[in-house]
Amino acid sequence: MVQAPARRRQLSARGLRHLLVATAIVAVATLSASPALAASATWSPPVTTTSDQGQTVGAVTAPDGTITTVVESYTTGIMAVSSTDGGASWQTPVALGSGGDYAFRATIGMTSTGLLAIAWVESAADVRTIWIVMSADGGSTWSAPTSLPTVSSYVDDPTIGSSSALGVTVVWTEDTFDKLSSSTTDGGTTWSASTVITENLNSYGTATFAALGENDIITVYQELDGDTALYSIQSRRSTDGGVTWAPAVMVTDAWSGSLSNTRFNPVVSPATGSAVVFWSHRRDEGGTAIFAATSTDSGASWGSVIEIVAGVGSITYFDAAVVDDATAALVWHQEISGGSQVYYTEVELGATSGSVPVAVVPTLSAYADRLPTLTSFGTTRVATWFQEGEVDADTAHRTAVSCDGGATWRAATTIAAGDAVRVADAVVARRGTVVTALWSAYDADLDESRPVASSIDDPCSVAVPIVDGPELAATGASDLGLAAFLAGFGMLVAGLAALGVRRASARS
Repeated sequence: MVQAPARRRQLSARGLRHLLVATAIVAVATLSASPALAASATWSPPVTTTSDQGQTVGAVTAPDGTITTVVESYTTGIMAVSSTDGGASWQTPVALGSGGDYAFRATIGMTSTGLLAIAWVESAADVRTIWIVMSADGGSTWSAPTSLPTVSSYVDDPTIGSSSALGVTVVWTEDTFDKLSSSTTDGGTTWSASTVITENLNSYGTATFAALGENDIITVYQELDGDTALYSIQSRRSTDGGVTWAPAVMVTDAWSGSLSNTRFNPVVSPATGSAVVFWSHRRDEGGTAIFAATSTDSGASWGSVIEIVAGVGSITYFDAAVVDDATAALVWHQEISGGSQVYYTEVELGATSGSVPVAVVPTLSAYADRLPTLTSFGTTRVATWFQEGEVDADTAHRTAVSCDGGATWRAATTIAAGDAVRVADAVVARRGTVVTALWSAYDADLDESRPVASSIDDPCSVAVPIVDGPELAATGASDLGLAAFLAGFGMLVAGLAALGVRRASARS
């Protein structure tokens, strides 16, 4: 075997010693400064999605990655606008209104193959109609508006669900309290006659959907029995894509209360034939709580009611998301004296309790009184919300990120603040690892508010400090520093061992 010259071996040993010293210094420095890691990935500057004044009220992402939003324009009515590059640029908006006096309550849905549906309420001569349009080309073109078979002249709150490639179901409210539905199984060419979901009082709540399987869909709603003055959460299942419905099933026992009970009851399906539903209401003993129930038999029965949090303050607005095939997660804000708090929890199928709530933001200096959003992919969780305060700086569109499945959360960041924000329900779309937030920004020069979008790619790609707060057992910041120190120390030990081997070899 040919040996390297002795001087070359000597230089290699000296270089190795220098490297080991540097490694040790880096490890110790990392340990001592572990909470102050690298800067966070940032949100892109806002881009206008349409020049019309208005507000984005919903968004979906198609299987090919196209994001389509629905906008309630103050001048044009209902509009659709799409992006094929993760929100960096936006196509020409398409006006959808049918020409009524005014249009509102727009909502958007999508089938498994990307067939889009937008429904809204439109008033003409004091008569309300629910219209719906469809798009099979990613929002570039849309069908002519079709009126759904409503019964009364007062309709509201359409909600869209789908459980097949061409099937779409819409549930809406009539005469303030009744819930009716209509479905298409042929991509919107024909619609079924209206079907009554419930005719009891409904406390102005909205119905929600979850697809359980092919042509298998469940709707969940709150009901108030006018005879007993008791509330309940109920569900109904359809196995023909929403054309017909099985009898109602009680999700929870009835409770007494006031009309300030839940307005929202999101339901999600982690896996085929399963569902998790969330709702909130005041308790007889005082305070507000969020509740959940799970089903693993397609809504034929529901497990024990889970009380997730006993209320200190008021809880009204929350959002749910599927995080894996056995778990759903929830983010909500809780009003307290002087501001709000934002929390996160998870519920597994068949569970009798939820995870311990984790503080996303321990305390806000403002009130968050609109719907937040929760986006999940892998171990990444992104929560967004609007808050409104006494001063401009407190009025903001904000976000927080968790990179360990919701166990800990990084310090909240501000997407926009002050006069640049029109407070509304948060709207978010995701394309792969790119998260796009949509809101309305005020332009002082034009004295107008216009829909805008801002995006962030893989918010967990850069390490940042983790926020500490109530209910948080460990932030993880010191663990990161310790891990870095141990890694550096390991490199030091391995290097010294290698150096000893080299010297032994040289002596031999």
